Amino acid sequence: MKVAVFFSDNHYASWSLSWGIGRAFRALGLEVIDVPLPPGREFPRSEYEQLKARIPTLEVLAGCDLIFTAGPEYLTVWLGHFYGKAAWQKLRTLKAAWYLETSHRDDREFYYEQYLDWHNEQFYPGIQDAEEFKGHWLPWAVDTEIFKPLPEQARTLGVLFTGLLYDQRAAFLKQMKPHLGSTKVLVREVLQRDVHGINQRGTAELVADAYRQTQVALNLPSYNDILVMRVFEALACGAFLVTHRTREARNMETLEDVSVGWYSTPEEASKQLHFWLEQPRQKAISGRALIARKHSLTERMRSLLAILKNEPMPIQQEVEVSCRA
Repeated sequence: MKVAVFFSDNHYASWSLSWGIGRAFRALGLEVIDVPLPPGREFPRSEYEQLKARIPTLEVLAGCDLIFTAGPEYLTVWLGHFYGKAAWQKLRTLKAAWYLETSHRDDREFYYEQYLDWHNEQFYPGIQDAEEFKGHWLPWAVDTEIFKPLPEQARTLGVLFTGLLYDQRAAFLKQMKPHLGSTKVLVREVLQRDVHGINQRGTAELVADAYRQTQVALNLPSYNDILVMRVFEALACGAFLVTHRTREARNMETLEDVSVGWYSTPEEASKQLHFWLEQPRQKAISGRALIARKHSLTERMRSLLAILKNEPMPIQQEVEVSCRA
């Protein structure tokens, strides 16, 4: 089976939702064409020509069994630009999309209706979107080849938050301080740079290394009402996790078998940190085993393929594939 995987090479995009997807498909025995796309719509003409040269043609896509887009809310503009909507829709290849956001974020709206007719099957990390747009619920998962514990590494960090400390999170952390006592929360934005800019693989390895040194990973509230990637990455590296409850309670069922410290308020978050800092390491080891077994990216892609096999192939018109639209 041959699959073309479109994904963002934005340095803020998780490894597991970009390059990691192709690696998971390869682990399942699929032939993969990785198609990284830039995060913005405008960049130097020289880079545009390089991108245009490496984008697979319609002819190549027609020879695939599956076209998979991670983040259609960001990448559809590129699909339209390079292929054209009419030509894209005429492709007989089965097309599936896995969304990276929720349609109703706290800070903005994503109008998913405009993307639905670009793909035959839609997968959403939030059950609320799967119901609203009549798609499939597929929570995020983690590349457990990178995000895994190393027994010989000492856990020298107490509580760690990695990621962007935007205003909403900074305000929540400030409200936690009166309840923290002597407990310190280390905040890090982990990025690896090389001569080409931000290195996604290197960044993922640095994040994993930080979690392997961490006793308790704190996940501050996010704009999306889902279990974000930080949740899975920290647990996969053997850290305890303290994270906020989602408003849609069913999203938390993904981790119903894992020991997690859930909170709704700054005071409750602080209490959870104190509790998990005192827990024996064996609980974290058990949690990591469950993540590796049930929430690895390879297992998630296996589930996705099983769903697609039960879906009828769309009946579409033939498409001329000799050149790009």
